[in-house]
Formats: sequence, structure tokens, C-alpha cells
Amino acid sequence: MDFFNFFCAFVNRLLTRDDSNGDAMLHARYHATGDAAHAAKSAEIMDAWSAVLVKHNNSNGPLQSAWAGAVFPRAAEVIRHTWDGWPATNVARFERMLQTAYLPMIIDGCFGYNGNWELSMAEAIAAIAVFCEDSASFEQALSLWRGRVSSTRTMCRSPCVENG
Repeated sequence: MDFFNFFCAFVNRLLTRDDSNGDAMLHARYHATGDAAHAAKSAEIMDAWSAVLVKHNNSNGPLQSAWAGAVFPRAAEVIRHTWDGWPATNVARFERMLQTAYLPMIIDGCFGYNGNWELSMAEAIAAIAVFCEDSASFEQALSLWRGRVSSTRTMCRSPCVENG
């Protein structure tokens, strides 16, 4: 990969994560204040990304997908059900983005990486599954979470903690 493509990928990852977190704050502001301007801005951010995002790339693309994929759908769920200004066609495009740009990168977890990757993925899969009303993906998220939490708990046990 040349430097330009690497730089663009890096910037896209940062912007997606920042925008998903900012989007979450906007939906919270809308919910707290009832000011539709916050909902409109939240929808604008989701519309902008769903119009262009194909996938995250490079070695940490799955982790970036998990981070943003855990936050974007939560904001979208609130906006979709509490504000009538987000057009159905835009909601559908956002849903497609979650299903095609995010879910394929995280749905199988990442056995071999450290646990926080997979736990982040489980959280994102669950959030995407709720937004997309996808019960199979939600069950996959639960399975992934249960498997990773139990192995993480086992690895973290120490005699000092258990005895003292």
C-alpha cells in the first residue's frame, strides 16, 4: 500500500470513530432537549457515512469496525424511533451500510487477537442486530460474548484475587 492510501485509510478510521461518538452525543442531546436540530445533525452524519463507506481496511479494520459499529446503530435506533425527519430511504441505506461494511468484518470474531477486540465485536454485532432486526446476528453476538467472557475470566484469575 502506498503512503497516500495508507494515510487516507488512517484518516477515515479516525473520522468514522469520531463521527460515531459525536453522533451518539447528538442523539443524547436530542433525547434530553427535544431540539430537532440535534436529531437532524445526527441523521446527517449517518447519511454522509452510509453514502460512501464501503469498509474499514488495514490490519485493524475489524477493530475500527467494532468501535464505530457499536456506537452508530445505538444513535440510529433512537433517531429512527423518536424523530420523524429521517427519510425511510436513508434509514434503509444506513442499514445496508451496517450489513455490508461493518457486519462482515466482525461477525466471526477474531480468535487469536486479544479479548478486547472480540468483546468490542460482540457489542457491535449486538447493536447492529438490534437496529437491523436480525435475530441470527444477535444470537451470534451473544455466543461470541459468552465465549470470550468465560475465557477472559479464566485467564484473569490469580491466587491473590481468589484467596484474598
